[in-house]
Amino acid sequence: MKIIQNPHDRVFKVAMSQSAVAKAFFEAHLPPNIIANANWQTLELCAGSFISEELQQHSSDILYRLQIADEETYLYTLVEHQSQADELMPFRLLEYMVKIWRQFISQQKTLKLPTIYPLIYYNGKQSPYPHSTALFDGFANPTSVQQILKQPFQLIDLTQIPDDALKQHKLAAALELIQKHIWDRDIGLLLNAMLNEKLWQKMLNEAPEHQGSQYLNALLYYAVEIGEMQDPDLFFKNLVVAAPNDKYRGEIMTIAEQFKQIGRNEGLHKGMLLAAEKLFKNGHGLKYVADITGLPESQLVQIQMGITPRS
Repeated sequence: MKIIQNPHDRVFKVAMSQSAVAKAFFEAHLPPNIIANANWQTLELCAGSFISEELQQHSSDILYRLQIADEETYLYTLVEHQSQADELMPFRLLEYMVKIWRQFISQQKTLKLPTIYPLIYYNGKQSPYPHSTALFDGFANPTSVQQILKQPFQLIDLTQIPDDALKQHKLAAALELIQKHIWDRDIGLLLNAMLNEKLWQKMLNEAPEHQGSQYLNALLYYAVEIGEMQDPDLFFKNLVVAAPNDKYRGEIMTIAEQFKQIGRNEGLHKGMLLAAEKLFKNGHGLKYVADITGLPESQLVQIQMGITPRS
C-alpha cells in the first residue's frame, strides 16, 4: 500500500472543504448561542493556511467565514494530529489568529477587526488531551498577564505631559523633552533652556560615564539631524563649557565639527544646483554642466525640465 503523505491533513481538508460537512461539523461543536444566530447560507470557505512551514507536518487548519447575528465572523479550526500534544497550543493558536486578522486588514483595508471563533480538533495518541486549552495557563503568572491584557495598553503621550513633569524623570528627562519638541521651529531654544536649567549637566553627572557618552551622542545627533536649530554654534559652545570633564568636552566638539561639515556640504550642494541652473540658461549642454558641477545627470535633467531636484 502506498503511504499517503500527511494523511490526517488530507482527509480533514478534503472533508471540511465540503460546505455540507463543514456545516454539520460546526453545528455539532459550536456553542448553542452561536448556532442559533448563524446564517448558514453565508458559510464560505476561505483560502490559505496560517500554520508555519515547520509545523505543517503535524498540524493543519481550515478557515470559514459566516454571518452570525448579522456580524461577519470567522470560524478557525486548528487540527492537531501529532503524537505528542503541544503544551503551548493556545499560544500557537493565538499566533494564527493574529495572522488572520493581519490578512483581513490587508484585504479589507479597515482596522475594525472581525470576531474569530477558534476550535482545536485533536486526534493524537495521548488520551485525553493532556494540556490546558486556556491561554493564560501558559504563563508563569497568569493572573498578572490576564490583568494586563484585559485593560487598555498604557500610552505615554509626550505631547500631553507638561515639560515640568518630564524634567522630573531623571536620566529619561533629556530624551523625552527632545523628542517632544523635535518638531519645534527651533529645537535650539529647548536645548539652551536645558543648559540654563542645568539638565544637561545633571544628566552627564548622573549617568555612568560609558553609558553617558552613548546617551549624549545619540541625543545630540538626533537633535541636530532631525530638528531645526537656528544657532547651533552657540549651543555647542555653551554645552562644551557645561561638560563635567574633558572626555565629554572632546565628544561634544567632535559632534559640533561634524555638524558644521554637514552644513558646509549642504551649502556647497545648493551652490552647485544654482550654478547648474545658470549654466543651462546660458546654453551649455548636459555633459558640460555635469563635468563642471559634478552633479548626477538625473538631477541635471530635472533642472533642465524646470523641476527642483531632491538634495
